[in-house]
Amino acid sequence: MASRLGKAPFVGRAHELTVLTGYLDAAAAGAGGVALVCGEPGIGKTRLLAELAARARATGATVLTGRAYDTEGMPPYVPFVEALRAQVRTASPERLRVHLGRGASDLALLIPELRELVPDLPPGPPLDSEHQRYRLFESVTDYLLAVAGSVLGERDSGAIADAATDSDSFTPAGGRGLLLVLDDLHWADRSSLLLLLHLARRLAGTRLLVVGAYRTTDLDRAHPLTEVLAGLRRERLAERLPLASLSRDQAGALIAGLCGAPAAPAVVDAIAHETAGNAFFVEELVRHLITEGHDLADPRSAAGGWGIPDGVREVIGRRLSRLSATANQILQIGAILGDGFTFDLLQGTSVMDSTPLEDALDEALNAGMLREDGERYAFGHALIRQTVLDDLRLPRRQRLHLQAATAIEALYGRNLDPHLSELASHYRLAGAAADPDKVIDTCRRAGEAAVATVAWEEAATHFETTLGLLPSHQPIERLELLLALGAAQMKAGDRPRGKETLQRAAAVARRLPSPEHLARVALTLGGAEIEPSITDTLLVDLLREARDALIDTENEGVLHARVLARLALELRLDEMRAGSTALAEEAVVAARQASDLPALVVALGALSNTLMGPQHTDIHEQRAVADTMMQLARETGDANLTVQSHIHLIYSHTKSGDVAALDAELAACARLASELRQPYYQWLTALYQAMRALLAGDLVEAERLIFHARAVGQSMESQAVERAFAMQILALRREQGRLGECETEFSRFDAVHYLPSWRFTQWRFAAILFLHELGRVDEARRRFESLIALGYPVVEGQGGWLGVLASRAEVCAALNQVEHAAELYDIMLPHADRVPWPDPVCCVCLGSVARYLGILATTLGRWDAAHEHFEQAIAVHERMGARPLLAHTLRDHAAMLLARHGRGDLHLARQQLARALHLYTELGMTHHAARVHALLVDPSLAVAPPASAIRDGLTPREVEVLGLLAAGLSNREIAAALVVSVRTVGRHVDNIYGKIGVHERGKARQYAHAHGLIASVPAVVV
Repeated sequence: MASRLGKAPFVGRAHELTVLTGYLDAAAAGAGGVALVCGEPGIGKTRLLAELAARARATGATVLTGRAYDTEGMPPYVPFVEALRAQVRTASPERLRVHLGRGASDLALLIPELRELVPDLPPGPPLDSEHQRYRLFESVTDYLLAVAGSVLGERDSGAIADAATDSDSFTPAGGRGLLLVLDDLHWADRSSLLLLLHLARRLAGTRLLVVGAYRTTDLDRAHPLTEVLAGLRRERLAERLPLASLSRDQAGALIAGLCGAPAAPAVVDAIAHETAGNAFFVEELVRHLITEGHDLADPRSAAGGWGIPDGVREVIGRRLSRLSATANQILQIGAILGDGFTFDLLQGTSVMDSTPLEDALDEALNAGMLREDGERYAFGHALIRQTVLDDLRLPRRQRLHLQAATAIEALYGRNLDPHLSELASHYRLAGAAADPDKVIDTCRRAGEAAVATVAWEEAATHFETTLGLLPSHQPIERLELLLALGAAQMKAGDRPRGKETLQRAAAVARRLPSPEHLARVALTLGGAEIEPSITDTLLVDLLREARDALIDTENEGVLHARVLARLALELRLDEMRAGSTALAEEAVVAARQASDLPALVVALGALSNTLMGPQHTDIHEQRAVADTMMQLARETGDANLTVQSHIHLIYSHTKSGDVAALDAELAACARLASELRQPYYQWLTALYQAMRALLAGDLVEAERLIFHARAVGQSMESQAVERAFAMQILALRREQGRLGECETEFSRFDAVHYLPSWRFTQWRFAAILFLHELGRVDEARRRFESLIALGYPVVEGQGGWLGVLASRAEVCAALNQVEHAAELYDIMLPHADRVPWPDPVCCVCLGSVARYLGILATTLGRWDAAHEHFEQAIAVHERMGARPLLAHTLRDHAAMLLARHGRGDLHLARQQLARALHLYTELGMTHHAARVHALLVDPSLAVAPPASAIRDGLTPREVEVLGLLAAGLSNREIAAALVVSVRTVGRHVDNIYGKIGVHERGKARQYAHAHGLIASVPAVVV
């Protein structure tokens, strides 16, 4: 058998390659996605990806490749930067401009040479820091999708063809879309993995296939890839393709390919057994045996004993011992530098002349210890590098790290920023060999460089390292680092650790003492994106402390204005909203006096929010503040302020029911939010578009927009997104008569968000209505009673407080809560001309307050007042074009008229029911249409007596069910008449039996006859 091994053949992965090729074909047809190849080290993941890339190139697809590295100090986004850089360097400036679009300035953060390739790149619009990463992710995604959807012209194809001789990272595009290969994801930084998740969410309907590979053995719960894999699995965004060990026959084929001839069956059996079918281990063991002089074609070789080393690392160690001292020296330097090192850096670190270095490099490459990767070098396998590292003693390892740091500074001194992370890592690992001040300065600068590329996790790591090295006698420097670390942690979404860090910073500021630093700590804590409906008590206390400490200081003006503004904004939901309004007004004055535009923007936003409170009955006051914000935005050209102004005007126009103005503001807001690509604005705009579709009765479009809003908001990783989704989807299903479909989702969400806090009262009342309509009346009643027992606030300054009251009004009517209905009626009466503004907690327009006053007045038997309220609500809903709400109000009005039995009531009631039926039918709301049709056939079905006339605690729905039961209908027939499930009817019947003290239908029928509750059979029953 040959004594020199050939290249390892591709064996044992035909099925997996076929599957991946199928995904590639699907992507070419517009069904892009993500596929993840996984398995143990050495199982053949990288080789499979290489074969897929070769097949993709052969079919004319564009192929971009990148990988992560097992190297300390790799800068963030390395896998994507590698892939993008190869494409950017080979495309013409004209094509680059087309592909880059509005994200050019963002991509230049990752690939600085873009500004040299396209010199006139425009600067990006200013961003709030919490939105920077989202826009960067969007820009990378947009660019990749542009490449995936393009067909290059002749000029580009020629340029790329020339470049293809130098790099196989990029192949000209045909009509087959784009394949993005990302290898070794188990070593990727968290920023890269979050970018992968963001990209995956946008691949549906595109011609981009992302194929990644990762080790299954290197993951634990704390690994960033574990979190991202969970997200991909939860959202069903990726296909997983695990690789199993090679079979005995596949191992034999690999051995034959390596040796150029088949090995003896007994030898194959022995090697397959020793290596457990791991492809890399098979190759290493075969190399060892051939080098030792064994003839693998001789079956006696297996019986004679090989002296196989214990484990693959010992195999690698023996192979290393056969290399020259110089080759081993450069392997040690390469292990310190990590995969992806260049020849120049290797030479600079080794301080070796070119000729002996080149000879040693060739020796390591020929032995398979290293491999060429474009212009860089990497180890043949991670286990080779680890084996080399394990043999290095600490003093030599530290000295080599210091030499590497010195070489990096010498090579890249003119443009050190892209290499700061790597440089800091080498200085840190140099230990006692390095200058401590140099280590501290480099780590800090590396953190700042990570901030510049919105890689918050990596920035936090560098700042934390710097803090650990900083002497304790430097409090100002420590405070600045704590501020930087806390900000990075908060922006990375690690709010608990960020809060803890900033509390440490506050403690240092108090000891100095330094009011200015204390204010900066408070503002940093308040700089993270605000969670709708939640007041942060820690932040409030710190802001108040900073406000008091700033009095009479030199920096009172600007800092004082900003602290006041942020405090007012945080208190916008506080129970003492009147005090919050005064504070916001004070912040506006302070910001104007300090000529501080950012503070003025925040203060005006806080003031606009607080003016939505219950004590502000003038609906024009808040609009005036929003108009002031818009005027300021136009004067300054501030796009962020402009979109905020649009949002506040949307609130104002919704509250007043001015739908035409609402639509104009919503359209303008949507355009600007799309341009800015800031997730909070895009999510909020999508929410209001869904709300508007619900309001108009376009239920199909509403459903699409509700799920779109949820998808847009997922990148924020905020609970508010799921809360808003739950409220909107329940509102939609209620309109569709499909609430039963939500029961499982309701229970899951309710378990998390049914919180003992007034901030979630909107959800709590919605949950009660949900339970009631599902027939779980006793549970609904218990929940209502527990809310009342908690003494939850009614008129205190809750966000969306009128919406809470409107929901409570429906609950009071459903559960016949006369006493509470009377209290609620008096509270809501002054606001009869208003529409509850839909805050981001629920984002459902509930319509005119007058409708809920009509419902309450009906419950109380106040017929004339109810009639007036319903007429007012009908006029409001007609003006708003709110067709479902108009139909509901007409139905409610008709029911009230039938219950009143006044002269002329029956004729008007029939008119209202006919209008409601027409609207329900036109909107496709068949559930509601069937109920109204039943009322038109037999108006007695609508006569739900006022609460005072209901006996034994029966609800109006239970009276309805009892009447039909007494008329002789089965549960199934009742379900058909009421358009509910049979199970729901069964629950109602059980509740009725329990309340009236019977156990059979005959007794229930007698009860219904005795109390005049028997109903006619409606015509809709067949």
